[in-house]
This record gives sequence, structure tokens and C-alpha cells, in this order.
Amino acid sequence: MIRRNYLPLVCMLALGVAACGSDDPASSDPDPKLTIIPNTNTVLIGQTIQFQAERFGEPATVTWSDSSPAIAQVGTSTSGVVRGIEAGQAVLKATLFSDDSVQATATVTVEAQQIDSIEVFPSELTLTLNERFTLGTIISGAPGVDTDVTWETGSNNIASVNTNGEVRGTGVGRTLITAIADGDPGKKAFCLVEVVSGN
Repeated sequence: MIRRNYLPLVCMLALGVAACGSDDPASSDPDPKLTIIPNTNTVLIGQTIQFQAERFGEPATVTWSDSSPAIAQVGTSTSGVVRGIEAGQAVLKATLFSDDSVQATATVTVEAQQIDSIEVFPSELTLTLNERFTLGTIISGAPGVDTDVTWETGSNNIASVNTNGEVRGTGVGRTLITAIADGDPGKKAFCLVEVVSGN
């Protein structure tokens, strides 16, 4: 009578099943890395974009920071809201709150808004000392373009200007009041202001 030993064959089959099982994606550990969503994005100057962080496919609690606040600025360290400040690129970094060795980065590209022109009216103004006048602006561009401006004076000793464009004569002389488009700081318009004594 011939006896056959099936033990080696059984062992080989068992090893084969184990080897196949090790390739099953479901049996591998989840990816422990932190992910920023979206990983890269574009925002216009003066507008905001919301970023989120995930780990293991779930929302993660992180602190946010940015490499160039002059270009793209995080609202708060926990918000993930980024505002475009100036045209260029910045790197946004998320750090896991419970383990600061776990980090992720994303690229933020800031672009100027499509502003065609900006005008200040009137373009020339005469004031007496301490007299006030509020300038106006007209901004033309793409639909929904930011119409806010930042005001600057060439000399506070002659004429000051506030955030609303109100000019006040402070000293005799001439100076330029400048309106800078917030959506595209490269677009500017001017008003020549002359302040007289009024005597």
C-alpha cells in the first residue's frame, strides 16, 4: 500500500493564501499623512478662499500659517480662510494640532482682478484751510469687480484724506490725493488738491 504525504502541499497552499491576503488594500494601514483641500488654488486680490485639512479621510484639527502674508494672508490660525493681498504665490501650511510633526502644504496663487480703469472725480480741487470735501471714484472692469479703493495723500501737511475719500485742507500748498484700486493696486487715479488760506 502506497501512502502519500499531503502535508507539504497543504502548507504550500496555506502560504499562498497568506501571501495573497497581504496584498489586499483593505488590510494595509490607512495613509497617516495630512491632506489640504484644495491642494492648490487661485484667489483674486481682495477675495477669500476656504481651505480644509483631512487625515484618514476625516476633518483634522490644525493650525494654519502662510509663508508670505504680504501676498496671501490667513485670517486666523484656526480658520483656514485665506485672503488675496497682492499678486504672486505663497505657501500655506497646516500643522496637526495634536502632533506638530505632521504637516502639509498647499500653493496659493493670487491674481489681480480685471480692472480696466479707475477715475477720481473731481480731478482737481481747491479748498480753504480746514475745509472738507469727499472725492468720488468710478471703477470699470469685469462683472463683480471690487470697487473699493485705498486713499493716500502726497502730504498730510497740505491735505489729509480718510478711508472714505474725505479730504481736509491742513496747510497752504498743492498735493496729490491718490486712489488705489483694492482689486488691482497697479491701477491708480489722482486728484490735484490746492489749499488756499481763504483770506
